[in-house]
Parts: sequence; C-alpha cells; structure tokens
Amino acid sequence: MKVLIEFFDNTILKNLTGVISIKPDVAAFFYDKKGDDHKRALECFDACKRYVPGLRYELIGVDYSNINEVGNRLSQYLDENINDEMIIDVTGGSDIVHFAAFHIAKEKNRDILYSDIPNGRIRGFGKEDYIFSRTPVDIDTLVTGVQGRIISQTDEKYLLKNKDALEATGRVLLSNINQWSQACYYFQKKMEYNRETGSYHFRSKGQGDVPSVKIMEAFADTELIKNYSYNNARLEFNIKDNYIMDSLTTFGVWLELHTYFAALQIPELSDVRTSIKIDWYRKDANENVDNELDVTAIMGLRPVIMSCKSSEKAASAEALNELYVVSRRLGGEYSIPVLVSLADTRGGKFGLRKKGREMGITVIGEEEILSKDFPDILIKKITENKKGFF
Repeated sequence: MKVLIEFFDNTILKNLTGVISIKPDVAAFFYDKKGDDHKRALECFDACKRYVPGLRYELIGVDYSNINEVGNRLSQYLDENINDEMIIDVTGGSDIVHFAAFHIAKEKNRDILYSDIPNGRIRGFGKEDYIFSRTPVDIDTLVTGVQGRIISQTDEKYLLKNKDALEATGRVLLSNINQWSQACYYFQKKMEYNRETGSYHFRSKGQGDVPSVKIMEAFADTELIKNYSYNNARLEFNIKDNYIMDSLTTFGVWLELHTYFAALQIPELSDVRTSIKIDWYRKDANENVDNELDVTAIMGLRPVIMSCKSSEKAASAEALNELYVVSRRLGGEYSIPVLVSLADTRGGKFGLRKKGREMGITVIGEEEILSKDFPDILIKKITENKKGFF
C-alpha cells in the first residue's frame, strides 16, 4: 500500500499537488493540534478525492512548534507502517516540520518529495525521482479545499453561443464608456416599469440622461435587441433574452465579458470562467454569496483571479486589498491576482500600478484593455514576474 505523508498547510496547493501527482492509497495528514487544522485538513482531503476517488485518509495531530514531538511521532508512524511504501511530502508545514521530517526520512531510508509548484515539477530527495503531474486543477477544487462552494456562475455555453455579438457590443460600450454609463443608469431607473414589454418612451430627444444612439445601435447591430426604433419622441425595442435584459442594467458586466473572452484565447490558461459567486462556508446552514469573482482561470496549477473595474475614476487601494485577500485565500503565494481597470493608471495615476507591484498584483489599464492585442498583453503581464509556469 502506498502512503503519502502530508503536513497540512493553509495553502492547499502544497498538499493537493503531491496527492494528485503520486495518487497514493492513503494520505496521512499531520496537522498542528494547537489550532483547528484537523477540520481544514478534512476539507483538503475532500478536494484531493476529486482526483483520487478511492483515496483514504488518516489524521495525526502534533505540535508544529515542537521539533522533538514532530520527529518522534513521525518516526512512530513510519515504524507502525513499516511494510507499506511510505513517501514524505515536505511541501507544506513549518520550517521545524521540514527539518524534523528530513532528518527522520534519512534515518528510516524513506523517500522525500517537494512540490516545486512555480517551476512545475516535483523534486525527489530519496530513492526515487518523481514526475510532476500535469493534471490541471480547477477552481471548484480550490474552493472546496478552503471550505467553500461555488453557488453559481455565468453559463459558459450561452457565452460561447453568443460570443461574437457580445464581443462586438462590448467593444463599442467600453470605447464609449461615458455614454454607456449614462445609458445604463437610465435603464436601471426605467427597466422595472418596462420589464415585460422592453418598450421605452421619451418626451423629447436629449432631455435627461437618455441612451445615446451609438449605444443603442451597438445592441441593435448585433441583434441583442430587435425591432429597434429611435426617434425624437420614442425608443422601442425587444430584448433578446433575460441575460441581455440584466446586462442593460449591469454597468460592469461588459468589461468582465471582454476580459473573459480575451482569457479564452490564451493557451496557457484553462478553466476560464466569469461571475463566479462563492459561499466560503459550505457546511453551515446558510447559502451566502460572500464574494463574486469577475474572471478566473488556472495557469498550470496556479489560480489567476481577475477583478474588473469599469469606472474611469482611479481604482482605490481598497480594490487592490480585496483582490489580494480573495486570491490569497484560494492559492496562497501561488495565486496570480490581476486588476483590470478602465481608470487612467498612467501619468499622475501611476501610483496604482506601483502599489499593485508592491502587493504582487498586476494592474492593466485602459489603453491595454482596448488594444486589439489585449489577449497577448494579458498573458505577458500576468507572467512577466511569474517565472516557472508550464
């Protein structure tokens, strides 16, 4: 029987990578008994089972701060299972744990492995070298491993079916963001009164913040609205479906879609999704949307978390902080957070990019977003300081 010893770590990729690569019969999770780690270790085990369905587990509590206790308990566990193939993964846990594990493994002549996640391979320090698994993780697995669940997300099939129309409309709206802002505000005020008919009326052209002809024709040209007519006194149209109905009153959705479609064109990215709603505590009695992730993807084993801000006003440090917290929750230091903002991040507003660099967050601004080369710019930006992806 093959047993993989894991030292539980809050960054579940440190435990997950070894398990899905080695595919053991048993994952033995050593955890810090001073905390609540046994519950979180079980969540990590649930995530591992998505890739190793027959996996079993054992939980062993130790004091991570006591090197003698860690060493003695590990030695005892190896002796108790002397006839099994035992492999020790030193990717997770503290420096004390690593030191004790390495010492005992050498003493007992057991294999040691370390998951070098940024460089895409597992390093062996014993009798055998290990080949790094190219099995891609997905966002569901990472969310499961940190106690959460995905409540909903935008239907990928719908988006792909309507890709050309959504992309073309989005380009017009993002290139005329002030006019789109006015139109969206108008629809937010008026939509509830006309939700069934999709018919809108003005008293006179130009009175108030009415939708511009350019914005309305962007929807009409791509047939997201139909039976469109617009004159000095009256605007009429029928809406394609409920998604477009909602998109007329959701200002930021078009930048999310623009970023989503760009990410789909990048070969290095997998499991690209948009508008994921997450409940971080799936085992309680409530279903709460704690976060909505605008665009997510996986690069190798690393989650890419993209936050999209459509306002032309400079995004605040609060936006950076929120993105940092969510991305670290999913992937720890291996996550790749990206802020996609229509705010002017050049010249006097350059501080946003500087602050982003200090926090490990890539900031992409208006000129880059509206470029025809946006997919190439996006992958270059998120990898230029993230060497070692595969």
